[in-house]
Amino acid sequence: MYPQAGHPVLPGQTPGTPPGSAPVNAPALHAQPHRNAPKRPKLQQLTVSCPMVVAAMGAGGGGFVPLPITRLGMEAQAQISVGFNKITLDCYYPQTWQGAPLQLLVPKTSATVISEVVIENLVRDQIYATAIVPAEDAQKANYKPASAVDASGAAVPEAHLNDPELFVLPMPGRAAPGDQFRVSLTTFEPLAFEEGSYVLRLPTELPAAMIPQGYSHTQLLDVIVTINTGSPTPVAYAVRSGHPVTDSTPPGGGAGTATFSISKAPQLPNADVDVGYRVWGNDMFLALNVSNPRPPHPADPDPRGAFVLSVAPPAPEFTAPFPRSVVFLLDRSGSMSGEPMEFAKAALCFGLRSLTPLDTFTVVAFDHEQLWFTPGGQLVPGSAENVSAAESWVRASVDARGLTDIMTPLQTAMRVLSGAAPGAERPPGAPPSLPFIFLVTDGCVQDEKDICRFVEGHMRGLLQHQQQQAMGAAAAGAPPPPPAGVPRICTFGIGTYCNHYFLKQLATYGRGAFDVAFRPHAIQAQMQHLLTAAQRPVLSDLTLTLPGVAGCELYPYPLPDLFCGLPLVVAGKYSGAWPAGGITLNGTLPGGTPWSSKPVFPGKEGNLPLDKIFIKSRLDLLTAQAWLAGNPPQMVNQIVDLSIATGIPCAHTRTVGFETTHKDWAAIQSTAQSQGKRKVNYAKYAIGGAAGLVVLAGLGVGAAFVFGDLGATVANTGFMDGIGGLGGMGDMGGGGDCCGDCGDCGDCGGCDGCDGCDGCDIGGLDCVIS
Repeated sequence: MYPQAGHPVLPGQTPGTPPGSAPVNAPALHAQPHRNAPKRPKLQQLTVSCPMVVAAMGAGGGGFVPLPITRLGMEAQAQISVGFNKITLDCYYPQTWQGAPLQLLVPKTSATVISEVVIENLVRDQIYATAIVPAEDAQKANYKPASAVDASGAAVPEAHLNDPELFVLPMPGRAAPGDQFRVSLTTFEPLAFEEGSYVLRLPTELPAAMIPQGYSHTQLLDVIVTINTGSPTPVAYAVRSGHPVTDSTPPGGGAGTATFSISKAPQLPNADVDVGYRVWGNDMFLALNVSNPRPPHPADPDPRGAFVLSVAPPAPEFTAPFPRSVVFLLDRSGSMSGEPMEFAKAALCFGLRSLTPLDTFTVVAFDHEQLWFTPGGQLVPGSAENVSAAESWVRASVDARGLTDIMTPLQTAMRVLSGAAPGAERPPGAPPSLPFIFLVTDGCVQDEKDICRFVEGHMRGLLQHQQQQAMGAAAAGAPPPPPAGVPRICTFGIGTYCNHYFLKQLATYGRGAFDVAFRPHAIQAQMQHLLTAAQRPVLSDLTLTLPGVAGCELYPYPLPDLFCGLPLVVAGKYSGAWPAGGITLNGTLPGGTPWSSKPVFPGKEGNLPLDKIFIKSRLDLLTAQAWLAGNPPQMVNQIVDLSIATGIPCAHTRTVGFETTHKDWAAIQSTAQSQGKRKVNYAKYAIGGAAGLVVLAGLGVGAAFVFGDLGATVANTGFMDGIGGLGGMGDMGGGGDCCGDCGDCGDCGGCDGCDGCDGCDIGGLDCVIS
């Protein structure tokens, strides 16, 4: 059934020759880190630079000590804009070590989801695995939280696991000398977009303690990368980390795909593998992939057809600038004091310097009161003189203080940008500007649903007014008027006390972008990335025409604008037949000129996992819409079904860990494949029954989205005050209500009716989606 006890065989080793048992090795070659390389989490002296199993050996035994490995394998796929990575880690517990508690540690980004973890003991009938279950079931059954340990082996509080960049899985019991483990897991994350390229980063830097004596990291690492751009053009990729590769793309198979493996050359850098593939060109490029509806099956919660439309923007030098009218909203409540405020102010000044003389702008700092750079929010030109004055004002006048009120400054900003306030008008003959709101906050407020409804209603009214004007102009034979001043809203959250789903929904209504920073040092870089991405719009007011489609569910909805720094990926589920005549993307160019693409047809059928490419965005938007609607059971149940079927945790599900046997694990897999994962009774197969199921805690388990903490916001708790760690973890995200329940946010009331989720599911003979 499984191998007999004994020493594992390392690559290049003669069977029967045991590797050194001491976790030491000669220094390996380290490459210079890429300038955008992520900052890896640390546990005391140990940097978690790759997936590893660590033993808590106590202060006298070296603290956290990683187990030596025999192989780290990664099968990574870059599918359009999403990265998938199937990781296999083979490690062993040396014969000379004393028994100790073990934990699996995996470095990640705050947007990374880790799922389908299976840890198999190769010398005993023991498997430890994770599964997704409904949050309601976990609460009713009173599953206990998983108990992590510090370096001494002592249990640590659940709040200490709130590092969104570290996945922690405590393993049951204590390891015994001679144990061998095979760890399998899958990661899923949106690819970073940097300077015209999608970027895939793999955590492959092996600490010396993981490399058995006499072996090099090159013998232990197996990495295969497949890139599928979804387009018919050859892939222009570069291994930016300097790793030599062997390209194995089949002859004639390079249209939109590329496959290569990392070389095992002796001088292979011991560093993260960093791969980028080019998206920018000299014009917009549209690529469409479609999968047909599937036959109904109990394991498939949504067999409808799926499609993904990727829109690559041209490089900045091939675009004309949109004039922008920009209002910066900066939270200055007391909880922003210290580093968060200083980093946010630095990033805001960067945003001010990115303005051009074509732009107009103003700034407001808000708590329970408002402090405006200009009287009444008047917009001023983005001249060098005005920008310099605004920078000086931000640095000298904006200090953290007070409580948090988002509605009032947001209403004022929207009124200014909609032309209802002085300063919004542009000079005669000037091209229409694209209005922007950049909202930065670290707090949760009680009227978030009211804010969403206000913004949605305001946007709907402006769009209806624009449509009426266009119809009137068409009836009179006049050219269409310029687009209405519908503000674009980009939101940026800081820490865990703000409601990420609220900020994401706000950005969705505003056709903008959302991001969140959990660490102080990340605030400035991530804010600057968001500001840079939105600096050069290419196409605005987008709609999608799908003739004859019976029904369509679109993500994101409404469609955001296309920016040079932010390629657009539109995905959806559809019913019926796909349009034989193709689909059309429509929008507005700089200056207000209407634009429509030629009909776009699906590319050749491939192995793109279309449902998985947008499942995280779909779950996030459905969760935000359900929150706004009061979490009606039908919507929540749909979210739970999708989360469990795809293995992607969400706010309404929990990740549980359990120990089982090989025989029972096979029975679990059989039931999941035939009846669906939701039909699996994990308590039946877990050792210890229901008592053997434990809930994994911490932000690192999912993709770190939280509903916020109103109590901490009202108390002006600093977002780093909840720092914890497994015995000395540095620079972690704070605590907060990360469970997704409504207790701290006042979301337990019934639905009083809203239009927040209308429009996402649209049907008709000529389906035009905007």
